Amino acid sequence: MKSDHKYQIAIVLVSLFFLLELIFSLYANSLALQSDAIHMLGDLVALMIGYWSSKVSSRSKSHEFTYGWVRAPVIGGLINSVFLISACFFLFLEVVQRFVALFQLAVRGENLALNPDNFNLSQEINLVLIAAGAGLFINLAQLAVFHNHHHHHHPEEQISKKDVSKDTPEVYPEEKDSEKSELRENDIESDLDSEVTEVLEVTKNYNHEAIWLHVLADTFGSILVIIGGIIIKYVDADWKFYLDPIGSLLIILMIGPSSFKLAKKCWLLLMHQSPPEIRLSQMLRRIEKIAMVDSIHHFHIWPLTPSVCNASLHIKMKQSGEQGTSVDQVISQIKAIFHQFGIHSSTIQPEWSETCLDSCQSSCQEKQCCQENPTP
Repeated sequence: MKSDHKYQIAIVLVSLFFLLELIFSLYANSLALQSDAIHMLGDLVALMIGYWSSKVSSRSKSHEFTYGWVRAPVIGGLINSVFLISACFFLFLEVVQRFVALFQLAVRGENLALNPDNFNLSQEINLVLIAAGAGLFINLAQLAVFHNHHHHHHPEEQISKKDVSKDTPEVYPEEKDSEKSELRENDIESDLDSEVTEVLEVTKNYNHEAIWLHVLADTFGSILVIIGGIIIKYVDADWKFYLDPIGSLLIILMIGPSSFKLAKKCWLLLMHQSPPEIRLSQMLRRIEKIAMVDSIHHFHIWPLTPSVCNASLHIKMKQSGEQGTSVDQVISQIKAIFHQFGIHSSTIQPEWSETCLDSCQSSCQEKQCCQENPTP
């Protein structure tokens, strides 16, 4: 099933449930159902953001957008992850208020069941259980819709045709012993003239990851509400009123860290952070070992999407190199190194003069991306 179709199915399911729950809550004058309906509206907005960013990401390139809209899923993932973090924050404030209220009632020796919040919850427990059960059904349906997509786009998965530990240099940990590091580099260097190992990276999509976290949080929430509702309905004890804030706290602990981690990944990608799995120092050493390469400058690596990385660099060529070695061969060797590090789109500028070809007028230096002391 196509990604767009999955979003459309999920949006239809959540929209129908939101409308039915809102109408029923107004008819029954139930604050609990109205609150849950508002929560479902938030889920609907998150799905629509995810659908929009997924849809526009396939737009064709143009003169205004030379890369197309391929970063739209990253923006969608950032918006939805920040949305989740905000929801966790406000839910935490509500949990604290609920615990403080329960503690104050317990200190005064009052009956917790007579507290207005707890009394309303006890009176509307059947409606709450019905809403939670229907919500669980909707959430399980969404999990079924997005499960395969999430599995095939897991952000940490990677597949290779050969043993990755032998063919990709980034798997080595940092070596303090330079001799040991040099031996490992020599083992990798022997593969340069042979066929480059093709590493197939599974496409990552932060947008789908954010939607998955939304649905997962709702599923856990529905399960906890059902368990807590059954206990509140059939158990006659004051401790049962602590289950609601405890359940909310568990949801925060399960979803909050993942949401923050996702927001951080989206932010760092938009800030052009070099992928941490790419060993830049090792890559530069290998390029500098190429016969005709004298030095490297204006070297940049930036991710276009979580799975597509670009690179650009200037190489100062030696005036005399190996006989018969052409510039095209040098560029091909550099691109082969990039390929082994997972970079398949690069721009390489060879230079022979002592002055970089990007050197512009003095008035333009502050506008160059590689200035040593950029103006804040």
